[in-house]
Amino acid sequence: MFIGRNLELNQLKSFFLQNRAAIAVIYGRRRVGKSSLIREAARGHHFFSFEGVEGQSRSKQIRIFIHQLREHGVSDIPSDVKEWFELLPYLAELVNPNEPTVIVLDEFQWLGNYRQDIVSELKLVWDQKLSHLPNLKLILCGSVASFMVKKVVRSRALFGRCALSIDLQPFSLCETRALLADKSEEEVLLAHQCVGGIPYYLSLLTDRSSVLLSLAFHCSTAASTFVTEFQKIFVSHFGKNALYESLIRALKSRRYGASRAELIQDLHVSNS
Repeated sequence: MFIGRNLELNQLKSFFLQNRAAIAVIYGRRRVGKSSLIREAARGHHFFSFEGVEGQSRSKQIRIFIHQLREHGVSDIPSDVKEWFELLPYLAELVNPNEPTVIVLDEFQWLGNYRQDIVSELKLVWDQKLSHLPNLKLILCGSVASFMVKKVVRSRALFGRCALSIDLQPFSLCETRALLADKSEEEVLLAHQCVGGIPYYLSLLTDRSSVLLSLAFHCSTAASTFVTEFQKIFVSHFGKNALYESLIRALKSRRYGASRAELIQDLHVSNS
């Protein structure tokens, strides 16, 4: 059952019904429900999704993308394709000439290895080919907001080409209440305070008779979801700078916060 997101659903449904080729950008932290939102809004339309893979090289991302294209039925791709501007035009073969076709490039920051090259090459392909397909609705979706805003939304390459931009936020308390409809108001407040309005985390708190029991279960072992989740999320967002995690852990050890001087002393780092 899909909960909430009425504004974003209406925005996307209107976007899909435009009678021209259009690009939308959707971003928000991991687990916030971007993919679920897109799939819900795209019900009844031709739908294709491609996903970048974390930590892979440009050449590996391209090989994986070729594999996904073939899985969707595009078979005439030369094996020696090495550039995005050579590969992206094949998306045109997926577009239905009579009905809206939604194509999602998910985890776009991984697809492009956090580099703006892919945006510039997409702009070239969009202008020369994809923008001439009125039924194409292309969605660029990513979980690292810094990349999606700086390199995509504010990109000069895509200036004037993005018809819709959605910064998907966590659930409001009302949406949390709707998701946890069988829980008491006290438990709804507890869940929202403990894990915020992240739909995936909230859904984990429905598998036991109480929110507290669910929380305890998902924190009980070294392999439990909430124990391993920090590392997964933190590395995805800040993996290039090992000092960030040390800063967080140093702050954790000081109940009332720390000054810059105290952090420098705790971490034995220079004042840079």
